[in-house]
Amino acid sequence: LGIIMINKLLRSNFIKLSKYFAEFILLTEGSEEWIKVTPLRKAWHYLVLLALFKAFYGYVLISLFSQQFGTIYAFVLFHRIFSIIILSAILILVLYIIYLHYRYLLTTGLDLRFKNIPLFYLLLILIYSQLYYSIYFLAPLSFYYPQPIIMTENIIVSLGFRGYLLLLDFATYSFSVSFALSYPRISSNSIFVSLLNVSQLIINVVLISLFISTFVQKISDKKSQSN
Repeated sequence: LGIIMINKLLRSNFIKLSKYFAEFILLTEGSEEWIKVTPLRKAWHYLVLLALFKAFYGYVLISLFSQQFGTIYAFVLFHRIFSIIILSAILILVLYIIYLHYRYLLTTGLDLRFKNIPLFYLLLILIYSQLYYSIYFLAPLSFYYPQPIIMTENIIVSLGFRGYLLLLDFATYSFSVSFALSYPRISSNSIFVSLLNVSQLIINVVLISLFISTFVQKISDKKSQSN
């Protein structure tokens, strides 16, 4: 019973701490309006929780267990699939936040800022690049990648500097996809990756539309204030 109570206390304190941390980020960034909208605040909190869990899982748990289980195929497969699931959940949450954010702000006209759009765009580039990176390790033939920086293996090992170069390669690919540009080093070689490419392109078009809507809203607000 004592152990159960301690676990509940730790879990409760961690959730409260992460909630305060999430709201602190919003306040320091100047997004006070986010905190006023309950669904938006909760979605942001869940995103911060997931990001913290992803970091803890990827850099702590895997580092601890990779030496013992890193050569076991079932463990490697579970890790790679689970990483994609976490990233997919993060992507869905970010899209939900964008929807809530602009539905509220374009309706009320409060706290409309251009800088949020590039921030969302960069965040999506990062998430998609991580997704492509993780898919490459799970199913390398999903991409046409004739000169890979790293050849995938069914083991978990430290990739060192080459891992960052590989991620940079997929980040460049992600950036290219968002503007319907071809990247000579990497291209899609599967239906699943092609569908991801299409979704990323559509989201980028939506962000550009939001940028235009924000611009129009700001102009109309200035006209109404001058009148």
